[in-house]
Amino acid sequence: LPYLLTQMGDHQEMYQRFTMVFDEVFEWIQAEVCIVSIFEYEVMSMVAGALPGYALLHAEPFTSIVLNINVCTWIHQDCQDCEFCMVLAIGQFQGSSLVLMEPGLVLKLREGDFVVF
Repeated sequence: LPYLLTQMGDHQEMYQRFTMVFDEVFEWIQAEVCIVSIFEYEVMSMVAGALPGYALLHAEPFTSIVLNINVCTWIHQDCQDCEFCMVLAIGQFQGSSLVLMEPGLVLKLREGDFVVF
């Protein structure tokens, strides 16, 4: 279900600004995902539309937004993803990559790049 994490604490204003600033970006990505993979897009949209907090979704058809700042994670699998996951690289950084272990891909991301997998 869509909800604001309690860990957001004092960062709710940052989240609100983030979603407001990136609304048009999310709309563009939504259109691109729809063009590239209409079936998966429709499945994700049906799931998103059935959620009780549907109005909270800023990045439909994706049902959640996670804002990671300066993140480096251990190898993991997000088992709760429905069809697709998206990573949007934001900020000024050097030397970062998105590593997808199963297909054996290392993607060097630049600011503004997004990857849907």
